Amino acid sequence: AAGPHAGVNEAVCTSDGKLSLDSETYGDKLVRLLGGLPLALAMAAAYMRRSDVSCRDYIKKFHSSKRLGALLDHRMSKISDYNQGVVASLSVTIERLSQESKVARRILEDLSFVAPEGISKRMVEALMEEQRSTGQQGRVHCRFIKTPAFFFYLGSTMFLLLLVGVMYQFKIFAAHTTIFGLLSTFLPALIWVYCGDGEWASTKRDSLHTIIRNGSLIDHSGNSKQEDDSDEIDNAWNLLKTYCLLIVRQRSKASMHRLLQEVMRNSLSPKERCHSVERCVSALEKLWTFETDDPSTWQDSGMLLEHIKIVASHIHDQEGLASLECLLSTANILTSAAVFMTMAFNRFEEAHKVLKNAVQLRRMVLRRVDKAVRQYDLDKSMKQNGLRDLAVTLRSLGQVLRYRGLHGEAGRILQEAIHIQQRLPGESMLKEQAVTLHELGVLNFKLQRLDDAKELLQESLKIKRNELAKQSSNNTITLKDSKNIMGGVTVQRSIAATLHQLGVVALNSKPPDYELAQQLFKEALKLERMHHGYSSAVRTAATLTQLGKVALRLGKLDSAEKLLKEALQNLTETYKSEVHVNIASVRHQLGQLFQKRGLYDEAAHQLRQALRVRLKVYGSSPNAEVARNFHEIGRLESKRGDLTAAEGHFTEQRNMLKTILRSQKSGRRENIHKTLESQVSCLCALKGVYRKQNRMEKAKSIAGEISELRQALRGRGDAKFPKAARRNSELKQRAPEYLRLSLILRQQVRKVLLGKKSIMSSGSVLGEVIQRLGKIRTLLQRTPTKDLKPLLKHLKGVETALHLGSGGHLPIPMKIDKKLAFTACDGIRDFARSNGVVVNDVV
Repeated sequence: AAGPHAGVNEAVCTSDGKLSLDSETYGDKLVRLLGGLPLALAMAAAYMRRSDVSCRDYIKKFHSSKRLGALLDHRMSKISDYNQGVVASLSVTIERLSQESKVARRILEDLSFVAPEGISKRMVEALMEEQRSTGQQGRVHCRFIKTPAFFFYLGSTMFLLLLVGVMYQFKIFAAHTTIFGLLSTFLPALIWVYCGDGEWASTKRDSLHTIIRNGSLIDHSGNSKQEDDSDEIDNAWNLLKTYCLLIVRQRSKASMHRLLQEVMRNSLSPKERCHSVERCVSALEKLWTFETDDPSTWQDSGMLLEHIKIVASHIHDQEGLASLECLLSTANILTSAAVFMTMAFNRFEEAHKVLKNAVQLRRMVLRRVDKAVRQYDLDKSMKQNGLRDLAVTLRSLGQVLRYRGLHGEAGRILQEAIHIQQRLPGESMLKEQAVTLHELGVLNFKLQRLDDAKELLQESLKIKRNELAKQSSNNTITLKDSKNIMGGVTVQRSIAATLHQLGVVALNSKPPDYELAQQLFKEALKLERMHHGYSSAVRTAATLTQLGKVALRLGKLDSAEKLLKEALQNLTETYKSEVHVNIASVRHQLGQLFQKRGLYDEAAHQLRQALRVRLKVYGSSPNAEVARNFHEIGRLESKRGDLTAAEGHFTEQRNMLKTILRSQKSGRRENIHKTLESQVSCLCALKGVYRKQNRMEKAKSIAGEISELRQALRGRGDAKFPKAARRNSELKQRAPEYLRLSLILRQQVRKVLLGKKSIMSSGSVLGEVIQRLGKIRTLLQRTPTKDLKPLLKHLKGVETALHLGSGGHLPIPMKIDKKLAFTACDGIRDFARSNGVVVNDVV
């Protein structure tokens, strides 16, 4: 008979495969008892298949376990929101599971504290090892019965009790017999503890000293090795799978129902929950193999991220019970996991939360250590190690905050880290300071404080080079000795990173020092490729990208394209994904390169790919890089003649910059200044689009906004837009004469094109343009060392747009190709900017 539970009746039929009328009746009854929940029904069916019992027998067991007896008792109230059928069905299954394998039962308890998906057989194996190791440690506390201290305690107690008995028999000091009895019990123990021979006290002190040396209470590097437990692991895995407690969808990968996990957690006492969490932390710490310079470790590490986050969330529930070792291990693994999230996936917001959690745990550890140092009169090196670890985690947090664009908060965090490191003694602290100084230098560069950035980076480089010189003199530069010596990488890698950043500072200085930048990048690249067999494609690609940028600005387009494509190939092979900000940065540079080649379709493809990646990485959060990407695509679409698309991209940039500016209202002056300048540039481009569309009212409105923004910039005193005479004076000091004259020529042509001059005055201005063209050609002939082909091309474009004859005279009537003239003017501006001259269009 087909009914709503016909499939369930099939699932719960007896082992002979026949379904009697009685079984059908009890099958429907069981469905009702379990509320029709798939999880409860699956466990019931699995139990009946495994135990070869009928529905009728299972229902009897169900009623006997409905209140869960010793399994859940009073803790039932915590899960009262869920259907009692799941809990009772689980109780029946757990009772049977415990009879078959207590190991599988304990593993199930531990698995209730990890992520429900992605449970691997390796994790089960690691948990089983932890259960055995904790069992052995529990037996250690009973070893004192074999020590001389125990026999002293036992002998003295028996002697005093015998003395009390004699006194009582002969009524000697009868009134004080009770006091003597108590003394006979506690006095030996007091002597034992006072003399410091008690194994518990000494064990406690020894365990705390282990933290000083290793940062852990347990030394996991012992020589003892467990025997091959593959049969027992397979048995536990198969039992959990058979009873539908784990759902295996692919080989050695399983999942556990969230409801089942919660029921299991609430079935444990607070102490049992704490032990399970500690075992999970230790197991994950052993499974975590992430190395920053070894991409082959990334895949396995990625599978553990969710487990680490879930287990860490349970640590705070056990705050009062969790051991110091557990807190330390959790903080360590969270810090490393956050670095991994940042490097491999750009999950900055998630890494931010993880590192805040790690910092809380570090501070919690320090509070406990302070108490332990006072209580056990230990040396202060334990506290120093705790402070060292806190500074490392704070540095990682500052780095992630910088990635998220939260520069103010990042500065405060990094200052706290460097303050801690400067107070701590030892050469190791000096090395840690070098890494933090490097990070502060990068942050100051982001804040456009180039002099401060250069000073901090040079100080960091000096410390690193001193360390390398020490290693060279001692002949200790080996992979084993130098690994993890500075921020998790070798000294050579750390030096290369600082050289790279100094190159970036030189490239972005005013005017840019291309020769120095190129020299620094090449030195960094050489060190990165000599890394004792370790090849970090990410860092190599970053340096290649910067070298490509230098070549691009110097007009060496073939060299730039080769370098950028090599960088892109390295990154895509490393990340196995296109979604990464480093890939977006390379594509952005390629987009600019193809624009210069005139390959607009290819440029548009690269820039759109960069925008897609950045939007995916940064999400809905407004970001300056995304805004710049919108601007670049808008400029490209304007060149291609698609003014509607250009307007859309400039508008997107404008709205994003407004949002960024609102978030910076109480921020640093440098950040606000930079955003205001970006807004001016965006609005000037948007005004140009409106003029090309003959939407003069819109253009006039935008011009008003530009004027207000420039007033704001003048009011802040950081950036001024002086009159033309002063601007030309400043330009004369910074730029060659041929470039200064080219920019003045460009400005005059733009005034005519934008209708700023009357017909008569336009003719006069264009006459001056013709004279300047001749003078510029003369100057260019005297400057053969520079690559001036792009500038000559743009000047020729101006001539063609003005329809100048062979004698350099204006045609009558005067005709101007506006589109070609605007393109040539933009080309002159881009050439000036590539040579370090700041060009802000007034018209």
